[in-house]
Amino acid sequence: MSHPSIDSTALPADDAEQNGSHSHRKKLLLEKPRAEEINKQLERKFQALKGITLYHSPSSPCSRRVRMVLIDKEIPYQTVEVDLLTGEQIHPAFLKLNPNGKVPVLTIFNIEGLPNCVLYESNVITEFLDTVIPNVHYGEHALYPTDPWERAKVKMWQDWELGLTDDFSPYMLQNMVGVAQRAAFPSRDALEATLRDDLPEKQRETILQTYDGTYRTEEELSRHAIGCYQSLLELEKALNGKDYLMEFFSITEITLYPRLHQLGSAGLPIQRGVFPNINRYLGNLWYRGAVRKSEPIKQWVENLTLSMVPGILVKMGNFRSGKKVKRFSGSTVLSSVFQLANQTRTMDREMLKREGEVTEEEFLVHHYSTATEPLQVQLLLMEKGAKFNTMKRGFVEMIGRPHGSGGRFRVRHGNKILTGSRGVLEYVDSVTGVDLTSPALYPKDPLLRAKCQQWQAWEQDFYCQDMVYLLERRVVAQKLHDRYDMTNLDELLALQNDVRFLATFVHIMKLYMSRVVRGTEMWEKLGKTYGHLVEGDAVRVGNVVMYMELIRRRLEYLDKYLKNKEFLVGDMLTFADICVFCRLLFLPGTGVHISEKLYPNLAAWMEGLRQRENFGKIAEEVETNLGKFFTTEAS
Repeated sequence: MSHPSIDSTALPADDAEQNGSHSHRKKLLLEKPRAEEINKQLERKFQALKGITLYHSPSSPCSRRVRMVLIDKEIPYQTVEVDLLTGEQIHPAFLKLNPNGKVPVLTIFNIEGLPNCVLYESNVITEFLDTVIPNVHYGEHALYPTDPWERAKVKMWQDWELGLTDDFSPYMLQNMVGVAQRAAFPSRDALEATLRDDLPEKQRETILQTYDGTYRTEEELSRHAIGCYQSLLELEKALNGKDYLMEFFSITEITLYPRLHQLGSAGLPIQRGVFPNINRYLGNLWYRGAVRKSEPIKQWVENLTLSMVPGILVKMGNFRSGKKVKRFSGSTVLSSVFQLANQTRTMDREMLKREGEVTEEEFLVHHYSTATEPLQVQLLLMEKGAKFNTMKRGFVEMIGRPHGSGGRFRVRHGNKILTGSRGVLEYVDSVTGVDLTSPALYPKDPLLRAKCQQWQAWEQDFYCQDMVYLLERRVVAQKLHDRYDMTNLDELLALQNDVRFLATFVHIMKLYMSRVVRGTEMWEKLGKTYGHLVEGDAVRVGNVVMYMELIRRRLEYLDKYLKNKEFLVGDMLTFADICVFCRLLFLPGTGVHISEKLYPNLAAWMEGLRQRENFGKIAEEVETNLGKFFTTEAS
């Protein structure tokens, strides 16, 4: 089967992918003729069209930023709306366009001067468009700067937005998507009847929990609100005295505006008295034509209502569905977060002292034993022959932060501080090996570069959506118990008062409690306060089975793609190979291994890369540090 999202010129195949069966379903099954008709409709809906087509959702911030670029650049395009409420984005027909099952997707076919391609991930799409289509309204500046450091700063803000999304998404599901679901469907069964029989259990569970208002507890939502507002404090500081985050309007504004604009609708108001700079920033951006035109009028009314009088839509949804779901407000945590701003600045100064002096000729990589991103940077530096040192950091800092938000993943280059993996990797490649003694691992060709970036997005999504649950409970939870026992338990509990862990402490304790045995001295100490965080056996087993299945599907996809291929993109090593290889080194920590029998192409690709000296060293480092946690189960 061809996958246009990777192969670029291939059209979506006519046959739908067949998914494995699920032993534990809660679905009200559709009549078979009706299900077959829906499948045919969606296959037709997601067929590639001539011209430039945006597959999007009007309510999606990621979709909106692509619309903003298309409008601002005056690029003619057509749209196909993807119904996220019923899970159209994870139908096999759509997965042929984007294997991550997300909007937006942009297809380009039969346009003079442009390559036929299918692009996914909003930041990849906007960069591609800015590269291949001349500027219209930006004067001498491109949306994406060409200077390596300026470009890195732009991409660090894109990574910052990804980190903000970690904490924003639960509020969006609770206070926006759930309200829309209950207004559209009179009952849970009515919603469930629209879901496909082969829908993965994880997606089914998320859709139904969102309808019920049980996707996150109030305690968890409070912690996510803290995370959001901590991130906003960084932005507020950066905007002091500035109209734009760079010296000019850039992709940074297009990346941030759609997400920030939705915070109030999601129950996370950006209060003017606390965040005056952000309010001024958003107010100024509203006057750009593309900002206003990129939001459909219906969506504008819904967002305004949810921001100004949210109770109306909540009551409408509850009345129609018979539910009594309340809206959560994150503003209750604002005072405590704002008081910690000084503590954060003090910690920043202390970190600079710990790092010491870093020359312009070398890099300092912050290393976390359970994180892939530092290894990706180290391997890239090794391939480029660059000088670097590593600084060991506590693995606890990365727990519950899939995208490394808050700048916790960090690299120093001289006096330059870089955070977030996407910006770091490209910057490293740009400023090392400039004498051409080592080849660039970021392709110069816009389409090849976009393909590499899509693979980077794929491996990050693989971790965040499929791997993290098993890896945290098999490896990270045990490392927590190795680090904290009865002799220093107070150190663990003290994390709840540390600004670094305000948003993640509950998640840390959930992992710790997963390995505490009832009736032991440890349980007597912690059970009363944290025992409710322990998953029941049925839930735990169900989750393990579900995530194992999701991982299997990912590996099958990758194995098919790698048939007769030595590298992921083109005929040379790229950063795509580095990113995916390093991610898969942690796969044994989930209990899944790459079997040569089940995944022959993937196994051969991994072994081929491992034969390269630097790849072999990185693999040995992971096995040395984490090998004792890797089980011998076969996938």
